Amino acid sequence: DAENMITTFNALLSIARIESGEGAGHMEAIDLVAVAQEMAELYEPAAQDAGFILQLKTAPTPPIRGSRSLISQAIANLLDNALKYAVGGTTIRIDVRKGSENRVLLSVLDDGPGVPESDRDSVVKRFVRLEQSRSTPGSGLGLSLVSAIARAHRASIALGDSSSNADRKGLKVTIAFPAFDKA
Repeated sequence: DAENMITTFNALLSIARIESGEGAGHMEAIDLVAVAQEMAELYEPAAQDAGFILQLKTAPTPPIRGSRSLISQAIANLLDNALKYAVGGTTIRIDVRKGSENRVLLSVLDDGPGVPESDRDSVVKRFVRLEQSRSTPGSGLGLSLVSAIARAHRASIALGDSSSNADRKGLKVTIAFPAFDKA
């Protein structure tokens, strides 16, 4: 329908702008913990309405250099995916912590069907949707946009299992941002 076409077009336009450098927005020192807290507060009512517990786990981290609006968009896309694919009555978690090698890690974890290891490189590409998610509304651009935002911040993105449960692996998406070096 028309609304889905407009949403898809806007997502493609956002990706193109970010990749060209013009949509990167204002880069500044950002407290990733504060941005994650804001997004958790914003999504808490929707998570509760859908029967989820939204949990935020943070540790002190150095600032990162980035666009607050783009990072918020990346977190929103990851939370939207978790709300779509996870099993109601379970926990969706946002995790922010200091990583190794001067990195700040942002992870969103759910208990949905997960992404098979063989498909993890392809799901961050445009219009890729896995067979098990075809009945769920979406365009296949959410993780592509998250990946473009990560690249604009010189960050890496990694997909993995959020659980060792053989029946439901879940998905853990981690973005590793370089810590902001003020020098």
